Amino acid sequence: MDAEPLSSTELDRIQLCGRLVATVNGRRIDTGLTASDERALFAYLVLHRLSPLDAGDVARTFWPGDPRPDADVRLVRLLRRLRKLVGSQLELQPYVQLRLKGDTLIDIETAAEAVHRAEAAVARGDWSTSWPAARVALHTARRPFLPGTRASWVDAQRRRLRDIELRALECIAATGLGLGGNEVISAERSARALVEREPLRESGYRYLMLAVSRRGNVAEALQAYAELARRLDADLGIAPSPDTRAIRDQLAQGTPDAATRAAASIAVRTFMFTDICESTALLTTIGDQAWRHLLEWHDRLIEEAIAQHRGEIMDRAGDGVFAAFDGPIDALRCAVTVQRRLAAHRVEHGFAPSVRIGLHADQAVATRGKFAGRGVHLAARVAAIAGPGEILVTTPTAAAASASLHQQRHVTLKGLPELVEVGILNWDE
Repeated sequence: MDAEPLSSTELDRIQLCGRLVATVNGRRIDTGLTASDERALFAYLVLHRLSPLDAGDVARTFWPGDPRPDADVRLVRLLRRLRKLVGSQLELQPYVQLRLKGDTLIDIETAAEAVHRAEAAVARGDWSTSWPAARVALHTARRPFLPGTRASWVDAQRRRLRDIELRALECIAATGLGLGGNEVISAERSARALVEREPLRESGYRYLMLAVSRRGNVAEALQAYAELARRLDADLGIAPSPDTRAIRDQLAQGTPDAATRAAASIAVRTFMFTDICESTALLTTIGDQAWRHLLEWHDRLIEEAIAQHRGEIMDRAGDGVFAAFDGPIDALRCAVTVQRRLAAHRVEHGFAPSVRIGLHADQAVATRGKFAGRGVHLAARVAAIAGPGEILVTTPTAAAASASLHQQRHVTLKGLPELVEVGILNWDE
């Protein structure tokens, strides 16, 4: 079926959640995607459009159990059918890459951007911004991604959408509490949805405790805490976090306003840790004085890159820096900027520090202008296992920024009981 032309004034839009709808170069093409494998491949190319793809890698992703020649043949047939629909915007040589207009609206990416905008607005108490942004994210995240399709990359996108949904619910709950009045009911509803979706996610219980206590039901709030404590002890053998216990204590003492302030100190940020590695060998090569000047230049580079990408330095330790960003896109761009400037210095002068960088987005507690908590520790541990010159990123953080990772793997990080999925962000492309 031929693609249907639309008005030239309309932006290209691609809806991957729910029923697939797609306009490319002003033409509706989804009516021509009649087979499930065509729709799946189109979605895959859309989500990986920023990186040239090796055809063999794509074939193995879609048909991992098929012999290589058979998988290659199937892929070529699908690509040819897609090219008839989208034209020259689908490049097949030397790599496979779908080149969309820069202003194309893609629902998953719009939702990821919206939830980050909502989180940043919640952090500064801008309820008029956080409310609609969180609703936009939630609307998309609750729709199924490629229903009926089973593949590891599809499961990764579904996990990404689930994460967006949970974070949107957190933002709606925080906004409802911030607005007060009848919106506290929305806060309670979102908190209950969080608890139902993720029974071990403490944020849902915290918002539920605050919401029901605002409505005068302090005993019910304390009961919610007791239920959380029971679940954590039974399933993990641990107690609720200090942040959650602080809210419980404030409610038990009859000071709900203090409990609300304690909850408000919890924010979502993207954390970046940098560290110079293999410094002894370089110091021996260039000498003490040159090394001192090089360190001063390195520090200025890091500071300028963080400021350029709207980050904030939280702390310094040895030759490294701990910084926080409102969203993962700025953090990833900052890390790429750092590595590229180091590489340029190495080409021009013959030497430069070798820096490893770790990135992770998570909740943390803001205390005296700094952040602390599990998310910060996780980011530091990720940086600690990065190799020289690497940018190592947790997979959900990269997905939220629509960034592709290489050499993805599950790792054990010191002090954390669960496996964490990470990958390397290419910065020299």
